[in-house]
Amino acid sequence: MFLCDFHREQAWERWTAKATNGVLPIKDEVLAKCRLIANSETEKIYQERVHSLKGSNFWKENPNLQVWFENHWLKEHRVSASYVLGN
Repeated sequence: MFLCDFHREQAWERWTAKATNGVLPIKDEVLAKCRLIANSETEKIYQERVHSLKGSNFWKENPNLQVWFENHWLKEHRVSASYVLGN
């Protein structure tokens, strides 16, 4: 299933805003990293940004974030053809 940017962003905003997920105090930092990943222009940049996320302290300290982002977003990733084609 593909989601448009709006609905992806809406899902991220809702998940990070839920206090029980444990990222509310660092919501902006988490969303910034996630957005960078989502806007990766190439597979190489995507991989570098995922590596950066997984190297962050907030990633290492939050199993909820790890499970949510791995299971709902990273396993479904696609680099946009418009970026690959340079459009």
